[in-house]
Amino acid sequence: MDGGINYRRGNWNGISLLIFAGIISRLPVALTQTATTVNAQNFFNIGIFAGMAIVVVASIVIINEATRQITVYYAKQVRGIKCMEDNQLICPFD
Repeated sequence: MDGGINYRRGNWNGISLLIFAGIISRLPVALTQTATTVNAQNFFNIGIFAGMAIVVVASIVIINEATRQITVYYAKQVRGIKCMEDNQLICPFD
């Protein structure tokens, strides 16, 4: 299956889909190998690794979904005898 064909059909980015499928197809083998080699020491290490992986993924999601609010100040404007106060606008950048 060609990744470019998937892209032209509108299915994700074709190469990303192929990479995702490759990772998912290896997941049962990796989990089986991990389950067969678990002992007390390895269980603790696997728990630490899984905890760190969850923290890293959560941090990436929080940073990726964050909105930076930048306050933009405008100077006073004088039009005739009318004076407009300092205007302030918050620009959210995603």
